[in-house]
Amino acid sequence: MSYPVMLFIILAASFSISCKNSSIDSQSGNTPVDSLKFSHTKAKQYRFPYDLNNPSHVLILPKALNEISGMGIHMSSNAFFAINDEQGILYTINQEDGQIINQFDFSDKGDYEAMAFLHDTIFIIESNGNIFPFILTEKNQEAKRIKTELKSENDVEGACIDPETGMLWLACKGNPNIKDFDSDYKGRAIYSYDRFTNVLIRNPLKLINPETLVAFLELQDKYKKLSKFKTRAFTNRLKKLAPSGMAVHPASGHLYLLSAQGSFLSVFDKSWNVLHIEFLGSAHPQAESICFDADSNLFISNEAKSLKARIFKYNMIPD
Repeated sequence: MSYPVMLFIILAASFSISCKNSSIDSQSGNTPVDSLKFSHTKAKQYRFPYDLNNPSHVLILPKALNEISGMGIHMSSNAFFAINDEQGILYTINQEDGQIINQFDFSDKGDYEAMAFLHDTIFIIESNGNIFPFILTEKNQEAKRIKTELKSENDVEGACIDPETGMLWLACKGNPNIKDFDSDYKGRAIYSYDRFTNVLIRNPLKLINPETLVAFLELQDKYKKLSKFKTRAFTNRLKKLAPSGMAVHPASGHLYLLSAQGSFLSVFDKSWNVLHIEFLGSAHPQAESICFDADSNLFISNEAKSLKARIFKYNMIPD
């Protein structure tokens, strides 16, 4: 076979493969997944605006919310909503004493793990990826169940709305791959759901690899000064990354990702640079959800363990 003919065959095969991959990306509605980034300079310039050792208020929750798994604040009315992971019930709670003000049956029993607000709609998420939109202005409603391609093995535990696009982001604690979709992703996946077309984008929006968080931590001056034993203890916590909640900061637009396993909070900027890692103390034995109010104050909830379930409020520290 002559060289020109061989070259033509190789180029034709390459073009065919390229077109095939393009078709897959087009069908899935997403571009290939980028890796996380971090900048030592950006991290040094960033100031974490909360003191998680000093809550401004602690809400002790009633027994019905022992398994609190999601919460959120309606920005217009400041009403505080919460769910537990077993009952299809949406609760409103008093921000002063944590007691239940009202409750709404939105569906049957299930494994409800996250919620996200968009205006007057609450998107309640089941661990198998089912979405239940609950519209606050409608009375006596049962939320319609929307199925996605995510399954129980993906174990969705975090949700938030991208303020720039209105897309619903879903953080998976489990398998980062969609069943029957040809992929071999590693790490923890955040998927994007298009509310306008009711389609889950098959390629993850972002994959978060614990090793990237470890590499980021090891460059931080604060941790360079620690003994190898202490540093290893922190890096081992990062390797347990399993998202349990996430929220977008209303002022900065930064994404806050909570992990109950390993007990830490990661902060990312809009370009997915890692900005900060905050390790949680003993006050947060099972940190399951996170949200902000309109004043950018931070709330972290904890399931009941040896103590009753609690929500901790942290006032934002001004510049």
